[in-house]
Amino acid sequence: MSPFAIRGVIEGFYGNPWTQEQRLDHIQFIGRHGMNTFVYGPKDDPLVRRRWREPYDEAALARLGQVVAVASDAGIDVVYAISPGLSVRYSSAADLAVLLAKLDQVGSLGVTRFALLLDDLPPDLAHEEDRAAYPDLATAHAAFAGAVAAALGPERDLVVCPLVYHGRGDEPYLATLAAALAAFATAADEAGETGETDRLHAEATALRGLAETLLTAADQLLGGDVANAPLIEECRPWIEAFEVGARAMCRAADLAIEGRLPGDHDAVIAELLPYLAELRRRRVRVFGDALDMFLADTTVTHVRPGRLLPVEGGELR
Repeated sequence: MSPFAIRGVIEGFYGNPWTQEQRLDHIQFIGRHGMNTFVYGPKDDPLVRRRWREPYDEAALARLGQVVAVASDAGIDVVYAISPGLSVRYSSAADLAVLLAKLDQVGSLGVTRFALLLDDLPPDLAHEEDRAAYPDLATAHAAFAGAVAAALGPERDLVVCPLVYHGRGDEPYLATLAAALAAFATAADEAGETGETDRLHAEATALRGLAETLLTAADQLLGGDVANAPLIEECRPWIEAFEVGARAMCRAADLAIEGRLPGDHDAVIAELLPYLAELRRRRVRVFGDALDMFLADTTVTHVRPGRLLPVEGGELR
C-alpha cells in the first residue's frame, strides 16, 4: 500500500493542452499504475485561465464529462483547477459569484474537488479597488480563497496553489546531487594542492556510481520498453537533458580516475565544456544550479549571463 494518500498527475502546463484522446489514455494509464488523482488545469485552456468567467458550452461540458466518467471507471478522482488571477478582482462579490457559478457547472458532472491556482501572477495587486481593500496580494489571496472554500461547503474540497510555491533548493534529490558534486570538487581542489589523489579517487568512484544510476534511468526511459510511449515522447526534452548531465558527471569522474583531473587543464576543458554548452543550449533545468556551477567551476569557465561559451564562439569573462 502506498504511503501517499494522493497520487497522480497534473495537466497544468503551458503550451498546447493534451488532446481528449491523450488525456483519456493518460487517465487510464495512471489508474493502471496505482494512482488515484488527475488534476485538470492546462494553463492554455482559455476557459481555465484567460476566459475563466465564461461557462462551458454544451459540447465542451460533454468533453469534460467524458473525462470525469473515464476517470471514475479507472478509479481516479478528478480535480478541476481554475486560474482566474490575471483579471479577477478579489474584492468583487460579482467576480466571486461568477467563479462559483463556473465551479458549480463543473460540479454538476460529479466533480467534488477543486483547485484555485494563484501562481504565475504579478506580485502586486492590479486593481484599484483591491488595493483599497487589502494591504497586499497575500492578504487578498487569503481572503478570496477563504470565500471560495466557504461557498463550496464541507462536501467539496478546495486546494490552493499560492503565488510562491517552489522549494528552497535543498530538496532530497538536489541535496544528494549537490553533495556528491561538492565532495568531488573539494577533493579535486585538494589533490591539485597536495598531489594526494586517494580521496579524489574515492569521491570520483562515488560520483560515477551516482551518475551511472541516473544514466541507466535515462537510457531506460529513452530507449527501453516503456508502457506509455506518448508520455515519454512528451517528456523527452527533460529526459534528454537529464541524460546529458549524467554523461557529464560520468566523464568528470573518469577524468579524475584517469589522473587527468586536476592537472590536465586542456583535457578537462575539451572534455567537459561541451557538456556545459549542451545543457545551457537545451534550456531545461533538471539539475537546478548544481551541475551548471560544477561544470563551470571545474573548467574554470565563467561567462556573463546570456553570453556564449568559448566552444560556442564566445569569450571568457
